[in-house]
Amino acid sequence: MNLEVSIYDFLAAFYPDENETVCLRLFKAKDEPLGEHNKPIKLAVTRAALISDARLQASLNEANRTRGVYFLPNAGGDKDADITRFNAFFVECDTRSIEEQHAAYDACPLAPSLRLVTRKSVHAYWLRAGDCSEAAWRDVQARLISYFDGDQKNKNRRAVCAYRSLIICTSHRKPER
Repeated sequence: MNLEVSIYDFLAAFYPDENETVCLRLFKAKDEPLGEHNKPIKLAVTRAALISDARLQASLNEANRTRGVYFLPNAGGDKDADITRFNAFFVECDTRSIEEQHAAYDACPLAPSLRLVTRKSVHAYWLRAGDCSEAAWRDVQARLISYFDGDQKNKNRRAVCAYRSLIICTSHRKPER
C-alpha cells in the first residue's frame, strides 16, 4: 500500500506532542562541493511550527533545494548525551533494491510499524512505547541492523533518518550524512 502522509502526521508517530522539539538536519548531496549555498544546517522545530509558521516553511523549502532533510527519531537533542527518550528502532539497507528491502521486511517475524520509501532505500521503523534503557535500545538496534544487513551508522542513538516529502522541493542527489 502506498500512502502519502504529511510531515505533521508522519512525525506524530515519533513526537505525539505537537509542541515537542524535533531535531532536523540538512546535508548537501555527496557529490556536491561544499559552499555557502549548501552548508549543513541543524534546526530545532516543532510539528506545530512546521504547519503554521510560513517563514519556517519558506526557509526549509529554500534550504531543501540544495540539501536533503533528515529528522532524528529519538527525542532530546543533537548529541548522544542529549537523548532522553527512545521513540523507535530503525534500519535501512540501500545496497538492495527497493523490492528486495520490502521482501525482507515482509518476511520479518515482527513487522515494522512504519516504512518510508526514499529514492533508493526503504527505512523501516519499529515504534516503541514505555521506558527503554540505552543498553536495551542499543541491543535491539544492533540486532535489527545485523538481521537486515543494514547501515551500520544507524547504531548511533542520534542517527538521522530521511523524510523525502518533508519539504515540497526535494533534492535529486543523495544527501551526505
